[in-house]
Amino acid sequence: MAKIRDLKLELIDQSRRNGGADIRVTYQAELTPLERHFTGLRFKEKIQLCGAYSLDPEDFLYELASQTFAGKDSGIVHRERIATVCDDILDENGRLQPSDQVYAKVWVTPVLPEADFQTSRPLVHTF
Repeated sequence: MAKIRDLKLELIDQSRRNGGADIRVTYQAELTPLERHFTGLRFKEKIQLCGAYSLDPEDFLYELASQTFAGKDSGIVHRERIATVCDDILDENGRLQPSDQVYAKVWVTPVLPEADFQTSRPLVHTF
């Protein structure tokens, strides 16, 4: 399984006028030797934003749309996702606070290529 390295969540821009915030999630997926050389192997990426301080230890706030990406022979895939989210999503504890602490969770799952399938022409046999 690919290892996730150098995961970072950044606030790029926050517009108080329209109540939105642009965030950036960056990380590196370090592939195993088998994953590097498996022709056609792709990876599904799942990213969630969660609140750091909450009564619920798994305080899910938002999930970015899943994406897939191909591996590289070098074994290191640099990923960057930018999304615009509502300020309310980043308000992790539901109360006005001077600051909120939000973190990103990332899963990278290999997706095997589909097998090729073909149907032959019908065999005509008369009795």
